[in-house]
Amino acid sequence: IDLSSQPSLSWLTINNNNLSSIDLTNSPNIYWLSLNDNEISNIDLNNNTSINSLLLNNNNISSFSNFSSKLHKLHISNNSLTTLELNNALQISDLRISGNPNLTCISFDYPDYLLAKFSDLVDLDISSFSSCGISNDSQIKINDDAFETKLVNLGYDNQIDGYVDPDIIGSIITLDLSNSSDT
Repeated sequence: IDLSSQPSLSWLTINNNNLSSIDLTNSPNIYWLSLNDNEISNIDLNNNTSINSLLLNNNNISSFSNFSSKLHKLHISNNSLTTLELNNALQISDLRISGNPNLTCISFDYPDYLLAKFSDLVDLDISSFSSCGISNDSQIKINDDAFETKLVNLGYDNQIDGYVDPDIIGSIITLDLSNSSDT
């Protein structure tokens, strides 16, 4: 698909097309992009900083880095994600990442902000969750003592040591921290 002659394109939906790649370099005005149910393994959206809704469910994407401070909606479920970088992502209000069993690295600039909103933002149907760069494969690093305290209080961890067992935390589907006094 050649979109090079469509610089003013603002809304694009190409679902269910066996699409393996797409070049949106010359389409900087896109604010809605839906590429669900394709075969995309890599997507470069660094020139598309206007996107506020991005739907990439059911592809083969192994890593994703946030590219836009305007991103409100990111649906990237059922991919091959191993890393997800949501730096500069304070605007996200709808985040779907379920069905990524190899996801071991989720990174964001403001973890307290996003972790406090997990019940509203994230379906935690993932096998493990950690901070990027941690090499301890048997445990998941938790950098926030208040968050780990809440995990202990809910029975998802047994001690406050900066780590949690991936087999235990992997069972979490929804985590509601609303009105919590210890977060």
